[in-house]
Amino acid sequence: MKTFFSGWVASEAITEGLVDLIPTRFSRIPHLIESRQIPIDVAIVQVTPPNEAGYCSLGVAVDVAQLAIEQASLRVGEINTQIPVTLGDTFVPLSNFDLLVRSTEPPFHFPRWPVDDVFNQLAANVASLIEDGSCIGFSLGPLFEALSRHLARKKHLGVHSPFFTDPLMDLVKSGAVTNRRKATWRGKSLVSYAFGTQELMSWLHRNPLVEFQGTDKVFDPIQIGRNPKFAAILPARKVDLSGMIALHFGRGNVAAGPGEAMDFLNGAELSEGGRTIFALRAGTARAGPMSGCRSKSSRINSRCGNPLTWW
Repeated sequence: MKTFFSGWVASEAITEGLVDLIPTRFSRIPHLIESRQIPIDVAIVQVTPPNEAGYCSLGVAVDVAQLAIEQASLRVGEINTQIPVTLGDTFVPLSNFDLLVRSTEPPFHFPRWPVDDVFNQLAANVASLIEDGSCIGFSLGPLFEALSRHLARKKHLGVHSPFFTDPLMDLVKSGAVTNRRKATWRGKSLVSYAFGTQELMSWLHRNPLVEFQGTDKVFDPIQIGRNPKFAAILPARKVDLSGMIALHFGRGNVAAGPGEAMDFLNGAELSEGGRTIFALRAGTARAGPMSGCRSKSSRINSRCGNPLTWW
């Protein structure tokens, strides 16, 4: 087996030699598939039941699904009646599939992250660096769970993010997100995935405020950089005197790996008024004070992280 993703459950399988990691930026994955450097023989894609026009929605995982369906010799659609119909580049004609099966398993739902005083203070420090009218990139974890509460009083925020999550749903509901000052997909929160509770999935169903697009759009630094005041927010484990930053690795990291981080870091560099914010603990896991570290450009090292420190 091969994967482009080195976080969460994949890290253990990679370390044990059961899965081969293909190191690449997320924005380059569509090119690898389209050029057939990574050939796909069979694509198994989970979709919603077809609508009256015969189109299925890809639901909450768009990424490279359209390309995989185009490139594969055998295309299998797994129809799940419990996933939401999402809007954007998510619709696939039923006729594109060679085989159809009915899903017998419910979709994955994930509880919200608990937030302690330490993460709450860290989120407050990060929020102080986010200006009104900024476009933000969110990820997963207790930092972002707390951050949405501290951003609720901001004005005219935009969202260009890998994931749409429960905290982002709360932020949109608060009125802080209008997406009116974005340069791309104005008026829409742009994402590739959604990750969270059943409440979130129900809220996303046919929601016109959220635009799902593939990784070639969401992770492209040029697309990201067109948005003024783009703020890339990355939880980090530590930084040394040479400027090397260690991201979280293993169970403590679901999405913010180097493949995602470099695309959004470069996008922030291209953005007029953009910035990258690395959220760091001050001291050990038991320390009280927290700090938000701001940087326009930094080198990233993802191999030093210890998930026990993060969690």
